[in-house]
Parts: sequence; structure tokens; C-alpha cells
Amino acid sequence: MPYFDLSNTPKWLNQTHFNICLDVQSNGCEGNTVIICEKGVVYMVMRADCLPIFAFNQSGA
Repeated sequence: MPYFDLSNTPKWLNQTHFNICLDVQSNGCEGNTVIICEKGVVYMVMRADCLPIFAFNQSGA
């Protein structure tokens, strides 16, 4: 993306009102949660009317 200096092309999550949890490797884009277990992934969230919550492990383990 030329406007932002991102390390990779972003993946998108369209946040919905379901109990769907996606792995970052899946091709899905609609759900409520995404799990990312690798460094360098850029993820964008398009939210519904809910506030997104981001949790991370600062040690990287």
C-alpha cells in the first residue's frame, strides 16, 4: 500500500455478530475473532457496531 509504510499487504476481517473464530491462514473474512501466531502479519478490522478488542503477547512467545 503506497499510502502507508506497511510490511505486508493487509488481510481484512469483517467483524460480524457470530461466534466464528478464524485462523489468519484461512481465506475467510467474516467472523468475530482472528488468531494470528506469526510475526509480520498486517490485519485490518472492519467492525460492525461493536468495539474491537486486541489482545497480544508482548514477549512474542
